[in-house]
Amino acid sequence: MKWHAQVAHIVRKDLYLSRWFLLAYAGVVLGATVEAVGWSSLGTESSLIWTFFLVLLGMILLALLIQADSPQRSNAFWVALPLNRSAVFAAKVAGAVLLLLVLPLLGQFAGLSAHAVAAGELPTLLGRSALVYGAWLGLAAVIAALTPDLRTFAVTLTLVILGGTISMQVVGALLDSNSASASPDPLLWPALVAGGALFLVAHQYRTRDLRRGIWIAALLGVAVLVLPVAARSSAPSVHPASGSVPDSLRPVTLSLRDVRFERGNRAMLGLHLSGISASHQYLLVSPVVHIQMPDGSSERVEIQSVGSSERVEIQSVGSSEQVVIQSVADPYIELNAPILRLGEGLTWLGERAPYREIVTSVSVDLSPGQRAAVSRGDAPLTVLGHLEVREARVRAELSLEPGARTVFDGERVRLLEVENIGEGPAVELRISSVASPRSSGVAAPRYATLRRSPRYALINHEAHEAFVLSEVGVSGGGFGLVLPGAEAWTTTRRLQQNSMHSDVRIGNDWLRHARLLLVDWVPVGSAPVVIRTTDTGANLQRRSRVEVVR
Repeated sequence: MKWHAQVAHIVRKDLYLSRWFLLAYAGVVLGATVEAVGWSSLGTESSLIWTFFLVLLGMILLALLIQADSPQRSNAFWVALPLNRSAVFAAKVAGAVLLLLVLPLLGQFAGLSAHAVAAGELPTLLGRSALVYGAWLGLAAVIAALTPDLRTFAVTLTLVILGGTISMQVVGALLDSNSASASPDPLLWPALVAGGALFLVAHQYRTRDLRRGIWIAALLGVAVLVLPVAARSSAPSVHPASGSVPDSLRPVTLSLRDVRFERGNRAMLGLHLSGISASHQYLLVSPVVHIQMPDGSSERVEIQSVGSSERVEIQSVGSSEQVVIQSVADPYIELNAPILRLGEGLTWLGERAPYREIVTSVSVDLSPGQRAAVSRGDAPLTVLGHLEVREARVRAELSLEPGARTVFDGERVRLLEVENIGEGPAVELRISSVASPRSSGVAAPRYATLRRSPRYALINHEAHEAFVLSEVGVSGGGFGLVLPGAEAWTTTRRLQQNSMHSDVRIGNDWLRHARLLLVDWVPVGSAPVVIRTTDTGANLQRRSRVEVVR
């Protein structure tokens, strides 16, 4: 037989021998797809279970396919027959792709489409899912090619997963130990596993050398753990300014109002924001603190997302001094809580008086030497970053009926319940979201803060009235699509009339004609900010030089 005929022959044989297993696999894919597109209401845990069993069953199936013609079995039929070894390897790869990968990718496509993911992002998300799932299949293929039977495969797989989990925790701790270093690309690990697995399985079918194969597997395991650490970036990424602030929103001034020392070596930096528009959101993005020490050393460090609470740590690199502000989230700070103003001729019930000036305190922990130098006036402080301005946009409008739903930009929203209780109207939503590949691998982009920008409102078009709903409860967790690789989560959000607006009474008649607005805050411009202290010590609380955003 010619080479391609040999490949087709082996694939047909594998399909016939594993037809019942493949039928069960197709059933799991179907169940995961039904959950991903929202046709089931079993909940987040169910979706994750479907994904777990799909990956596990796929790994077992691939192990069965490889061990049916195992390179470690002396009685394998392809050894006695005149079959090309490369044809056997190609048949296993083709079977893995055609029988195990294509079908769940179609389900993943359905799940992403059900969340209205942008067409331009679908290829990237599908590619990530294929790569991550391919890494798990590659791990199964390597172990199957080095073990003689399914029992040994199962034991070895369990030990490898446990050992790999512990090793990954150690590597993660090493990455986090230097918060000035960026984490490696999250796709680097699956890419190394998938590529290394292809190489090792091809080597085993070509040489059938078990001892050398084990050594190669060990080296690939070390590379998977070490290379991502070596490939990390030593420089923090800085979010660049996107453009100037619109003329209608100028001038805006952000200044360092004061520096106050508290217990120990903690200092509080008071950032004073003035000249703002009450209906716009203002963020300090990628803020960095510089301390110019008396010896001339200075280090610039952006906010890191490695802490469990807002705190600041000192990192020492040679003679340099760094102040690293750590938080539970990504590097930007909400400087204000804007009021919501949407639509012409609307009366916003219970709207508070707008603020024109706001002070935000940022805490930093200094070393004793840094505190002494700052107190003496020998170590000027500099805060860098850029001020981003956002305005409210309506993303969707939903009828106030249980079961009402809408889909937009990677989010699927379903209204679960509406009630008018003693504290005012309350709405419960379930939202499942798929992260954009542009932000995939990035933590929640905000510091922990008491400020909240309004994102939900009830509007009555007939009465030309509206009022803001506040989030009073959020629960949820990771949401499994068909395959791993796409970051998704489901949350249940309870919205209720703000207790500060208890004087506003909403009747059932008003609610019958009301609709729910889903609001997003969209950037409209940003500009660089540089804040330098010119006087320190006794005068620091009263004077600092400020660059005005223009």
